[in-house]
Amino acid sequence: MESRETIENDARIFTQYHQILTSKDDGKNWSKLVETRDLVCNYGFIHSSKLYCFPLPNESIVLNIVDHDGKIDKRILAKSSVNELVGIYKKPVKSGLVWRDGRAKSETIYAWIPIPHSPY
Repeated sequence: MESRETIENDARIFTQYHQILTSKDDGKNWSKLVETRDLVCNYGFIHSSKLYCFPLPNESIVLNIVDHDGKIDKRILAKSSVNELVGIYKKPVKSGLVWRDGRAKSETIYAWIPIPHSPY
């Protein structure tokens, strides 16, 4: 987290920014992926230079996709509780969901992102 000072109407205002940094060389050099004044997400994964955020348990499944400028695009994945969701897989063209009962499971999983509260 970074704090910045601005002056408005003769008043000092401190604003805190959350940053998500990525490294491709084991932490020697870092590049900023996202910077925002709001806490972006508790759980998520990075894919194609974007941050994909999961909801918390018992919330409806809306995936927040955050770009470099901190712009958030909300995408409704399903009308169900995230407790029923085990993970997300990424194919070259589309993403899919994997549920506890096996629905929409892909045999070829290119990237497996487990949901943090899942027992699997």
